[in-house]
Amino acid sequence: MAEYFEHKVQYIIDNMIADLAENPTHTFIYAETSFFSMWWEQHSNASQREQLQQLVDSGRWEFVSGGWVMNDEATTTAVDIVNQMQEGHHWLQQNLGVAPRIAFQIDPFGHSNMYPHLMNQMCMDALIIDRIPWQDKVVYQDTKNMEFLWRGSASFGKASEITVWTCPIELYSTPPWNDYWNEVTYENVASFAGVLADTIAARQLMYSHPHQLFLFGGDFEFTDPAMRFGPFDLMIDYINAHSDAYGMHLHYSTLSEYFRAVHEAQVALPIVEQRDYFPYSFLPLAPEGGWWSGYYTSWPIYKGQFANASCTLYRAETTVALYGGDETQLVDLRQQQALTLHHDCITGTSKPYVMEDWSDRVTRGERTALSGTLASLAAALPLGDPPAVTPTLSSNLTDITGLITQGRAYVPVIVYNPNDFTLSDFVISAPVPGPVSVLDSTSPSGKVLTSTYEKGKGEQIWKAKLPPFGFETFFLRPIVTAQAHNPAANSVPTRTPAGSVYLTNSFYEVEFSLITNRIQAVTVAETYTTLRISSDILYYDGELSGAYKFHPVPDGTLVITDVPRFVSQVDNGFVSEITVEYASNILETWRLRKSTDPLVGKVIEVEHTLGPDLGGNVELVFRLTTEDVKSNGTLFTTNNELEAIERHYDDTLPTPENYFPMSGPAWIADKQTAVCLLPERAHGIATLGAGTVEVMIGRHTLQDDFCGLGMPLEDTTKYTTKLGLLIDSPSTTEQLRHRAALAFRRAPALNVVTQPAIKAPSDWISTYRGSMQSLCEDMPANVHIFTLMKTNATAGVLRLQHMFEVDAHSIYSQPVTVSLDDIFLCSNIKPTLYEEVTLSDMLTLDECQARRWAPTSNDATGKLDPQQVTLQPMQIRTFRFTL
Repeated sequence: MAEYFEHKVQYIIDNMIADLAENPTHTFIYAETSFFSMWWEQHSNASQREQLQQLVDSGRWEFVSGGWVMNDEATTTAVDIVNQMQEGHHWLQQNLGVAPRIAFQIDPFGHSNMYPHLMNQMCMDALIIDRIPWQDKVVYQDTKNMEFLWRGSASFGKASEITVWTCPIELYSTPPWNDYWNEVTYENVASFAGVLADTIAARQLMYSHPHQLFLFGGDFEFTDPAMRFGPFDLMIDYINAHSDAYGMHLHYSTLSEYFRAVHEAQVALPIVEQRDYFPYSFLPLAPEGGWWSGYYTSWPIYKGQFANASCTLYRAETTVALYGGDETQLVDLRQQQALTLHHDCITGTSKPYVMEDWSDRVTRGERTALSGTLASLAAALPLGDPPAVTPTLSSNLTDITGLITQGRAYVPVIVYNPNDFTLSDFVISAPVPGPVSVLDSTSPSGKVLTSTYEKGKGEQIWKAKLPPFGFETFFLRPIVTAQAHNPAANSVPTRTPAGSVYLTNSFYEVEFSLITNRIQAVTVAETYTTLRISSDILYYDGELSGAYKFHPVPDGTLVITDVPRFVSQVDNGFVSEITVEYASNILETWRLRKSTDPLVGKVIEVEHTLGPDLGGNVELVFRLTTEDVKSNGTLFTTNNELEAIERHYDDTLPTPENYFPMSGPAWIADKQTAVCLLPERAHGIATLGAGTVEVMIGRHTLQDDFCGLGMPLEDTTKYTTKLGLLIDSPSTTEQLRHRAALAFRRAPALNVVTQPAIKAPSDWISTYRGSMQSLCEDMPANVHIFTLMKTNATAGVLRLQHMFEVDAHSIYSQPVTVSLDDIFLCSNIKPTLYEEVTLSDMLTLDECQARRWAPTSNDATGKLDPQQVTLQPMQIRTFRFTL
């Protein structure tokens, strides 16, 4: 990022300000706030900032989108998209008083149907897109439908509508190509003007009205504005001087000016409903032609890190907001996490050293945010008047071993639940150097809990109830006598005559064959329904694949091994698991946690440890197959972890065209049973027939795919990825999947008390809080606190999300009413004033309605009653609050 800024971006901004100041007809649009903020804060001077403000106020310099980055739409979640847009919008408002009104998404590799819906909720009036499948572009061009009204949300329908303009087939750079126009002179301007006029006239045939938008520029253009504007100044003057002959008049414009003209012309545009544009494909005969569905999975190690950083940020924001703390310590992680959503970052389509740079930035941001989170939590612990000395907390769990080894009698561990609902029976594990006793803080001396030491992993395991946005304290006491440890806890289940073992808890009996060393059945305990199901790890030979494209040989998947090698079994009172090895660098673990909480125990975990080098052209997939789910080749995915979209397997299409992004829950189902997968990072997913679903979990290629990276996808990292499985009736699965997905991603965090040292639990319990919850009660089952953050010392933002779609569930798809004040009853902060705003906290609803060309029902205003806030299905409402 620094390299791009130093070599290109700073000069583009410097030179464009100077050019626009000298040439009153010139205009410019700018999208990504992250780069611009670097220029403003590190490079600009007062004179430049003043000139820029004048250009912005006059409308000749327009900020479009205004997010921190131009984010990817396939591998991202809605909460991360909203966060990064808010980060950019806050910066623009605070420094320039700007509120963008046109969204600009010309480079992401495909487009989500949830994106126009989110942009609409941010008070955007229009959206520019580009990378839709070439087949769709051809149809749209032939039917003059390159502009349309996109109603992305099935739950919102017309209320989610936004005007969309699609780039012609040449992509977003000036056609035929930028350097072509450098030869224009006064002597030959007529010839070049004819080419430009013909290009515009040909494009006019693709659109349904006389206004023509012609994107002028490209990647990192305008470092030398005179070189770019000079030829076009000549051609525009020439064409306008002969406008009758050419049948057109040209001038430099902005996107807002263009869309205002389209609106005023009252153009009737076609409607596109609830579809997306995945997977993206380029012209088949071009080098980059083919289906860009490989990037859904590329670089899993970084996709996992960035997803984890998102969870860290959510935990930090809610903790600092509810318990009190310094929100400035979260700014770096906000910005670095926002940066990872760039369409060349989270996608894994950057060179390795760039991916490492993004990774380092996120690590740095997490370190600072964790410090702020721990300080906030620690400050809430002391009791007494005056309060006791604030304890020191650490998120480094190796400190447990260090403190025990140093001879600490008791090590307090604080377990924090970063969710807005109770985890009633959560399975907790902590790394320890040997067996320990676990005590809770419910009595002065601490109550000894049932726990077990898992020697193979060096972990102590126990269970507890964890309150919403709250914590419980436990004390780890080293066991001196070996008799105190129960070795029977690690006993292996008895093998049945059929050669099977069972992973069991109160919800499932998972049968695992010791003949094939694979899963072969799941029985749902409540209904005694048995689902015959098998699993496998296979691979495609990606002979033309790269970081972007998935392009395997046409022979289908290849088998790694007929029978994976059995590695180990664990079965104790807390966890039941089996590990097998498909190859020396491919391990698979099936795990059931013995919890009575359905958000924990009803999720079957499948963990894959891959690497360090898959080698060759390997596209690794995890496949589930069942004859008992008559899914008819239908797969449901949730774009951006929001609404479900129905996919249908087409056996006339190549496998890559049947692959789709999985950033949230996905499932196959019939009327009786649903098999739902919960990801903790983005993957590619497909169904290639009835009763099958496969997830791509790893990629390595030997060649470039000519889509922009310029090198093979040589991923030699070692990483672990997890999927959760929910298996039950469609109704029960729908009821559980939303919160189960949150609990799967946002697991409770363990924090070690390093100071003060205590000799007994009573030393702690008499001086510090043993437990606390900052929500008095769980949020309603269909409501999620999407965002809760302090924006400064006296203000913050609260977003509430209705998680269910229209008609998805007979009970939970109904409107729900909550009290904003009740959310804060048990917290350390007490808002005194609320104001409803647009989704990115850019405008109040009144401001949004006033500037809309066509106001919508989403902008409905009126007096806000914080005691009666109603959420419609899939609605996200945003509130500023004052402290």
